[in-house]
Amino acid sequence: MERGVRLIGNGQAPVHKYWEDLLKQIQKGTLDPLQMVSHRVRVEDLDKVYYKFEKKEEGMQKVFVETKFSLPACPGSPPLTRY
Repeated sequence: MERGVRLIGNGQAPVHKYWEDLLKQIQKGTLDPLQMVSHRVRVEDLDKVYYKFEKKEEGMQKVFVETKFSLPACPGSPPLTRY
């Protein structure tokens, strides 16, 4: 994570190069994107989660940040952690 992160796309990953192939694999069921998500947290808890993520505490590797606009958690996603 970076300090001062804005919640817009910033082009850190070459998504356009791989997204079509990855989407096909997800649709076939050969790739599960949830295997990399370790935690699901509320946006209100980000100040506490940031330092835990930075130190890799509690096994944090990829964190889904839930906002008021987020859809309900899908089957297989980590439970919502409150700090």
